[in-house]
Amino acid sequence: MSLDDGSYVLICQRGEKVGSMSIFVARQPIVNRRGSVVAQELLFRDAQSQRANISDGFRCSAAVVERVLGAFGLEQVLDGTDGYLNTPAELIFSDVLELLPASRFTLEILEDEALTPDLGAQCDRLRQAGFRIALDDVNAITPEIERFLQHVDIVKLDWPYIDPKAAQETVRRCRRAGKLVLAEKVEERADHARAMQAGVDLFQGYHFAKPQLLSSKREVASFAGVSKVLQLIMEDASHLHLEQALKSVPPLVVQVLRLANSGRSSRARQA
Repeated sequence: MSLDDGSYVLICQRGEKVGSMSIFVARQPIVNRRGSVVAQELLFRDAQSQRANISDGFRCSAAVVERVLGAFGLEQVLDGTDGYLNTPAELIFSDVLELLPASRFTLEILEDEALTPDLGAQCDRLRQAGFRIALDDVNAITPEIERFLQHVDIVKLDWPYIDPKAAQETVRRCRRAGKLVLAEKVEERADHARAMQAGVDLFQGYHFAKPQLLSSKREVASFAGVSKVLQLIMEDASHLHLEQALKSVPPLVVQVLRLANSGRSSRARQA
């Protein structure tokens, strides 16, 4: 299923006509020490204001997944790089992540999440499946974070809030634990220079680029047509009957093909 601006739907659930709707996501590049773009953080934007307006983290992040895979196409958004995605704990434990090509995505654990043993175990399972895990908005290596580092691959430092006197040691502690370090909210040339000197691996912020808004017109399949396809699937109908039913809902076919093609590229080099 798909989430769109708070509604948990893959397709239009009202009306019988196929129509179109404007949908949005944003992306912000992540660069390495050579200045090459190695990833894009994918960000929710609502259809009304085209702003973040995050009222429900799970629904908004799941909406990003559906839009990128089902409407835009993964390669159109990532352009050969990897993707970073904000993942609230509810999403970390959900089946939504199964839609993503694991080797292409880093899942960001948000700063307000409790770093519990259960969360750590789930992060380990996702890493075994091919995902990378990042801790988001870290401004100090607390004992809790230090214990949790074994479950992650990347530490995103909230650079404006890192004590300049402690920055180099903070980076060293992460590197000694075998983690990549990403400085986020790098807004000025001086911020970048300081992060480079401290040994940071990856960078993100307005100094490089503001989030870029992407829009797409998506054809919306008729509810009656999709209902018929679902009914045939549940009845284990013949391929011929399914083919005939799918011909009545081309937008659904396009979404399925985009999902099928989304995981064919390998992970970009991040450091």
